[in-house]
Amino acid sequence: MPGKILVVEAIATNRIVIRARLTSGLFNVLLAASAQEAMEVLDCDACDLILVNSILYDMPLRRFCRKLQQRENCPPLIILQPENSAEKRRKLLHWGAEDVLPRPIGDELLFARLRAAIRDRPTPDEVALARSASEVTGKAAGLFEATDRPPLDAWSQVPTATMMLGNRSVGAGIHRERPRIQVTHPDAHTAALWKHQLAFHLRADLTKDHPENLLNGPYQAKPPDCIVLPICDPIPREQLRLLTTLRAKPGLRRAQVLVVVQQGHENLAAEALDLGAQDVMLHSTDAQEMALRLSKLSQRKWRQDLLQASLKEGLAAAITDPLTGVSNRRHGMLQLADVLANPARQPVALALLDIDHFKQVNDLHGHDAGDAVLVELAQRLRAEVPDGALLARIGGEEFLIALPATQDLRAQRFARSLCRDIAARPFALPDGASIRVTVSLGLAMSETTTGDADKSDHTRDLSRLMKRADQALYRAKAAGRNQVNLSQSVA
Repeated sequence: MPGKILVVEAIATNRIVIRARLTSGLFNVLLAASAQEAMEVLDCDACDLILVNSILYDMPLRRFCRKLQQRENCPPLIILQPENSAEKRRKLLHWGAEDVLPRPIGDELLFARLRAAIRDRPTPDEVALARSASEVTGKAAGLFEATDRPPLDAWSQVPTATMMLGNRSVGAGIHRERPRIQVTHPDAHTAALWKHQLAFHLRADLTKDHPENLLNGPYQAKPPDCIVLPICDPIPREQLRLLTTLRAKPGLRRAQVLVVVQQGHENLAAEALDLGAQDVMLHSTDAQEMALRLSKLSQRKWRQDLLQASLKEGLAAAITDPLTGVSNRRHGMLQLADVLANPARQPVALALLDIDHFKQVNDLHGHDAGDAVLVELAQRLRAEVPDGALLARIGGEEFLIALPATQDLRAQRFARSLCRDIAARPFALPDGASIRVTVSLGLAMSETTTGDADKSDHTRDLSRLMKRADQALYRAKAAGRNQVNLSQSVA
C-alpha cells in the first residue's frame, strides 16, 4: 500500500464510493463520518493523509484545520470542494490545507496528488531521528510541532502576511534565512510579472529566468529553495522533461517545485506530480494563491534543511568530545583502527599525552580552571598536529595523537617539540590568572602489517600499540614528568 488515508465524509454512500476509488489506487483507507470522529480515529491510528470530501456538519472547517495543526506531526489535509473559486482556495490553503482540489476530479490526478503529499511528508523514522539528534545536541529542533498561522484578514496586510516567510527562530538559536524563490517562464514578460506580483506578498529573495537556464546556474553554494515552473505552450512536454532533469542536478534536487499548469494541459498535472513536483496550480495564476503555496513549500524546505542540519549536528556530537571539540575516545579509536588497517599509511606513530599534576589544577584553582586548561591544550594540539594526523581526547586529561606514514625519528622530534612548546607558554585561567602546565608523552611505533591481514590481526595490532604507548607514558611519569618516553621498539 502506498499510504493510509483518512476520509472524512458525512454521507455513507459517498464514503463507500470514495473507499472503492482509493482502494483501486492501492491506498489503505480509514473512514470517519464527522470531524469529531476523525479526531478519535487519529488518536487511535496513525495515517499519512486526511481527505475531506464535504462540508463538515459538526465543526467549522476552519476550526477543524486549526485542531489538526495543533497535533504533533499532523498529516497533510487535502480538501475536495465543489466551489473551487480562487478566493475559496486561498482561504482553505491559508487555514492549513495541503491542497484544494475541484470536485469531481479524475482518479489519475487525485491519486497523483495524494501520492505526492504522502511522499513529501516526514516519515515516523525521520521524526524519531530528528528527536534523537535533538537530544544528542541538546537543541529542540522544532521540526514537526504545530505552527500558528496569522488570521485570514492578515493577508490583506502585506507586513503581517509576510511573517510566514520572514526570518524566524526555532529551538536553540536556529534561524531561518529569507527563502530563495526562482520564478521561471518561457516568456520574459510573464516571468517579470509573476516576480513583481509575488514580491508584493512574500518577503523572499526572488529571481526570474527562462526555465532552460535552470540547468546552467551555479547552485552549489545557495540553490533556490523553491522553483516556479510553468507547463504551457508552445512546448509543454519539454518543460515536463525539464522537471526530471532538475531532479538529477545535485544543486536542485532538493528544491521544492511548484508547477503552474496552463489551461488545456491539465492531463500533464498528474504526470508532473509523479515526476517529482511538490505542488501544482490548475487553471489559475492568482498571485496570492501562488504566494500561499510557495509559503507552504518554503516552510517544508526549511524544515528539511533543519532536519539535515540537526542530523549533522547529532552525528558531530556523537563523535566529538563536548568540552574540547576534538574526537572522543570511541571515534578516535575507530579512526586509529582504520589507519592501522591501511598499509599505505604505515608506519604509524602513536603518542599518548597526559597533563602532569592535573588534579592539583582542579584542587587549587577549581574545575572551571581545569576545563579551561583542557580546552586551551586541545586548541594548541589542534594547531600543532599536522594535516592527516588523528587527535582525540581519550580520558579526563589524556589525549591521543596518531601520525600516519611517519618514521620514528620524525615522530620523536614532533613529540619533544610539542612537550617543550606546551611547557614554555602559560595557560590562561577564567579569573585572569595564568599557570604553567607540563605534559608527559608516551610514544610507540606500529608494527609492520600486510594488506592481507584480517580484522582480528588489526585489532591485536591496535591493542599492542596502545599498550606499548601507555607503558611508555607511565615511564615518562615515573622519570619525573614533562618529557617524552619511547617504547622499546622505538628506542
